[in-house]
Amino acid sequence: MERAKIRRFSKIFRPLESMELHVWPLTISSRSLLVDAISSNLTKTGMPGGAAMIFPIDVALGALQYGSARLPQSAPLLYQEYDRLRSEVELRVAIAPGLVCLATVLPFGSRPLIVSLAAMIGIVILIQAAQKYRLSHGILANCYYQKYVDFPIVEALQESIALLDPKPKSEATWMAAMVSILFNRGFFDEASTCLGDMHREGLPAQAQEKVKQYLEVNCPELADSWRAEISAGGVKKISSAQNSSVANESL
Repeated sequence: MERAKIRRFSKIFRPLESMELHVWPLTISSRSLLVDAISSNLTKTGMPGGAAMIFPIDVALGALQYGSARLPQSAPLLYQEYDRLRSEVELRVAIAPGLVCLATVLPFGSRPLIVSLAAMIGIVILIQAAQKYRLSHGILANCYYQKYVDFPIVEALQESIALLDPKPKSEATWMAAMVSILFNRGFFDEASTCLGDMHREGLPAQAQEKVKQYLEVNCPELADSWRAEISAGGVKKISSAQNSSVANESL
């Protein structure tokens, strides 16, 4: 019953999540650069492209601006441009409200007209600030794409995947490996996000069984969550013949 309520609430808030992408401080091209950079780094480890697609992109993008601290050493010229744009953004954001307040308190004869004019100028200034804010994030996206900086979560994944022995052999077990690595490295929210995305992808029953087997061995804490996701989704039971083939197939 509780799970059904949670599902109903998630359907209500899904349009809000979609709206958030439209006001995200990244243009579509900058976002594509970052997605390509992350997918490229993950596939270089041997991970299939389909498994890399469940990586929690939005979580990584939320930490985009924190990579600017590395730019003075790796790309000083780009950092100067980024810092200039951010300074202009902060200046405009500080000026716009003060301009409207000043027009409100000063003893002008036609105060409503002056206040309206000041408000219009303030709006223009804030629009300019938003444009420069997007430009600054575009510079960061370009820096990630050119590998001047990288996301800590991606670096952690690459390090752990390099130590995997043996490597997963199917796309489903690669997905499970990513989830278990994220959880074991302390990225708990990101691991839960991946787990939910895997369920929403509608994996075949045989692939879901492989995921369950891998998690039971490498991340038992998430195996119960995966079983709960499968049960809630009403996954079709696989036949006994498929069961035996899954059990005999090496992960």
